[in-house]
Amino acid sequence: MRPSSLLSIAASAVLLFSCSSTPEDAAPVKVTILQTADIHGQVYPHSELFYDNDEISYKTLGGLANMKTLFDQEREANPNTIILDGGDLIQGSAVAALSEGAAFSSIIKAMNYDFLIPGNWEVVYGKEQMMKVMQGYETPVITANMYHEDGKDPIFPQYYIQDVGNTRLGFLSYNDPEVPIRQNPSFSVGLDFDPILENLEALVTEMKDEKGVDILFLVTHIGISKQYDLANNPALSRIDYVLGNDT
Repeated sequence: MRPSSLLSIAASAVLLFSCSSTPEDAAPVKVTILQTADIHGQVYPHSELFYDNDEISYKTLGGLANMKTLFDQEREANPNTIILDGGDLIQGSAVAALSEGAAFSSIIKAMNYDFLIPGNWEVVYGKEQMMKVMQGYETPVITANMYHEDGKDPIFPQYYIQDVGNTRLGFLSYNDPEVPIRQNPSFSVGLDFDPILENLEALVTEMKDEKGVDILFLVTHIGISKQYDLANNPALSRIDYVLGNDT
């Protein structure tokens, strides 16, 4: 089994070959993948501590307006750019707490992501508020293992598919099944979290064989240790890349 590639970088370039009927017709297509994660409500630029060459320094980084500028620049440079967020977006700042995440609905709508996934902290305001905020993005939100507790229906679509030329890209997302014990269990009332391997192979088969996905990405919010173990699980033999978050 070829181990899946574990990507822990914010930007990646994928070289695709259009699925033409004859090899001479095949033309390479560059796809840029931009991934943000663990923003934790930081709307504005802020200082971050760095330790380089035995010296401590502070650098001003971040800011969603700066990120939006970068998104626009990358899309102008390569229209085949897919931008996603890997979760833990609406918790961790005064703006987030005072609005219970609601301030981010209009912001994320303006950011023009292709899709987003929930992380372990999206549940902090309760199920109803989480759903309201994320639906307000008016942008696809996906997760394959979060269900309504009453009827066991997925709370969001389980995957996202986008065609680039003649190549079909698929993104399958999982949140940490241990969210109800990582955070206060009251945050997750009304939600069920299934183990990742519960439906992974079935969904991979559906996406590859029924939906015609050529290149499949697994997008997780489970932390680097779990991501590493999962990436080398034989169940992922048909997954091409792992995009990890919660690192």
